[in-house]
Amino acid sequence: MNKRLIWRNGQYIDANASIALLDISTHSLHYGGAIFEGIRSYDGFPFKLREHMQRLYKSADILNYDVPYKMLDLENIILDFSRKIGNAYIRPIIWLGDENYKIDGEGCSVNVAIIAFSFEEKNVQNPNLMISSWRKPSLNSFPYGCKVSSAYTLSYLAKSEAKNNGFQDALLLDQEGNIAESTTANVFMIQNKSILTPFTKYCLDGITRQTVLDIAKTIGVKSIVKDISILDLVLCDSVFLVGTVVEILPVRSINITKNDTLFFQLQEDSKILSSIINAYQKLTHPEQK
Repeated sequence: MNKRLIWRNGQYIDANASIALLDISTHSLHYGGAIFEGIRSYDGFPFKLREHMQRLYKSADILNYDVPYKMLDLENIILDFSRKIGNAYIRPIIWLGDENYKIDGEGCSVNVAIIAFSFEEKNVQNPNLMISSWRKPSLNSFPYGCKVSSAYTLSYLAKSEAKNNGFQDALLLDQEGNIAESTTANVFMIQNKSILTPFTKYCLDGITRQTVLDIAKTIGVKSIVKDISILDLVLCDSVFLVGTVVEILPVRSINITKNDTLFFQLQEDSKILSSIINAYQKLTHPEQK
């Protein structure tokens, strides 16, 4: 059974205790205002901890949440959980309480919790994707720099659509018809010995995405950040998803239309992709350098 640890509003609590639960009147449950991060710990080492926490506090600023704890204090709790579990998935989360139902959250408390549970490496299938019929909201309709729970309603719909049609995941287009991201990960492609990735105006600037761009610079691979069209997919050699959970995940195919499917080189066929994966593994498992 997975080990699970919880800290909430200044207390370490039993994961099975009633205090670990939320009241059904909680503001963020009704209005989708919870902000959070997902952090991987490798052998007790939480990867890119400071970057994740900086983004968490940036999300809080966007939503005008006054976080009642210092960033360093929360980081120390995460480090403690990491040491106790080793390989873990850790989720700090901030939400508004149950003091009232007003949409603006006036008078609601700002609550903070950290949940950690054991997370073992698994062989993940290289996914077959489809282009979702759902599209990202316009730029003035959503705060894309904020990792907020309401954003994942669209991801839920797109993922459900993909699975109902026999695919593992979906790619979402933006309002301009360009590739934005998958349901929970950023997307890259390899073309003419360079890596390409979309601008982040219609998606979250993932920390794994930033890491891959840094890796490309280190290993001497040119990076291009641009609007990526369906035509770019047709012309590329490889496509891969990047994120905290999936890490670097090569894509097997993308269904463009009902009758048109693109197939791509996987890691064993792509020197650049293989090099990026190996470099990422060295960062997350520094003892194997």
